[in-house]
Amino acid sequence: MTHFTEEMNKLKETILAMSSHAESAVARGMRALVERDDALALKVQADDNIIDQFEIEIDDIAIHLLAKAPLATELRMITVAMKISQNLERVGDEACTIARRAHDLNAEPQLKPYVDIPRMATMSLEMLRDAITAFIEPPKFILSIGISFESCCTTFIEILLCFFHLLKSPFNFLYICYLLLKNTDQTCAPSSKHVFNFTYKKYN
Repeated sequence: MTHFTEEMNKLKETILAMSSHAESAVARGMRALVERDDALALKVQADDNIIDQFEIEIDDIAIHLLAKAPLATELRMITVAMKISQNLERVGDEACTIARRAHDLNAEPQLKPYVDIPRMATMSLEMLRDAITAFIEPPKFILSIGISFESCCTTFIEILLCFFHLLKSPFNFLYICYLLLKNTDQTCAPSSKHVFNFTYKKYN
């Protein structure tokens, strides 16, 4: 194994580690909401700098690799990795915002058990895992999953708006839905880039 190959593997491993932290941040933000755990919500916000540091590390590795004048295939992989790290950093930011909204909602009486919003979060995180897997392996139905889920989220927000007058703090609920929808955007973006990258390699 060449030194360049080792560095490429390190780049992929760092992307996987960053993805794991971003996924954990969203999951813990939702758990802070469901379990009304203010301490966990604050911990999610405090840990955001870990994801930021991963983005810096990935950029450093990528720039170092680009300086070695890689072949076209590696060049596309490196640029996609840099873009994925940006998307994952935004997922981390949105997880922090979810945690802040959860903290606000925890200060008020819970009207009903949270069912739909955690289900949306689960779907979003499944998409994230699929998208990162597509970075390592050939993509499989990633774009169609993303489009389907975005439609599901949009429909759920429309339903929630119908019951707007029944909620004491509808804005916080709607905003969490919106953030989960944004997470799907961050997931679809790297997936589409890697689909293009894979297709380009396959047919050229």
